[in-house]
Amino acid sequence: PDLFEDWSKRAPATQENPKATAVAYLEYNRGFNVGLIKNWFTQENYYCRETNEGSATVRFPLQRGGWWERIIDRPHRFDKKARFKFGESFRGVWWQPPTVDLATVSELWIVEGIFDAIALMHNGISAVSAMSCNVFPQDSLNELLKNRAGDLPTLIWALDNEDGKKKSSGARAYAIRWARQAEKM
Repeated sequence: PDLFEDWSKRAPATQENPKATAVAYLEYNRGFNVGLIKNWFTQENYYCRETNEGSATVRFPLQRGGWWERIIDRPHRFDKKARFKFGESFRGVWWQPPTVDLATVSELWIVEGIFDAIALMHNGISAVSAMSCNVFPQDSLNELLKNRAGDLPTLIWALDNEDGKKKSSGARAYAIRWARQAEKM
């Protein structure tokens, strides 16, 4: 497992290719065509003082500043596999792939994860990431409503599925709640 979970060993970053580890992770672990998203992310590092361990990360900037990053080297060693920049809030605003043109889409999928939105984009589906099932993207929807009044796209709420064996985050309930709330808007 270490061979396949330690991307920094498998594909070390170099001075000539500082994003080599993140690229390998995105291509081989996530199955993305990195040529389509190469300017959307950076490769960074995370260090945990409690465990005295670190990891390469793949980091995406967020609309209001700050960032979201995914730990990519043996993430099970840390309490969280993904993190937001401390002190920054993504509440109310979704992450939008640069290729999604909100002025022209006829259908817009709202998903939880940035990787989910990228996967859908790879398959010709316009999607944005709410970044959490329990956060309603109020500000982004208000902006869409303002810019597309009278010509709104169909919204499809596609939040993560729940595992029926354990207590879940309530993604299904939130999907229904958010769809109703967006409809009222």
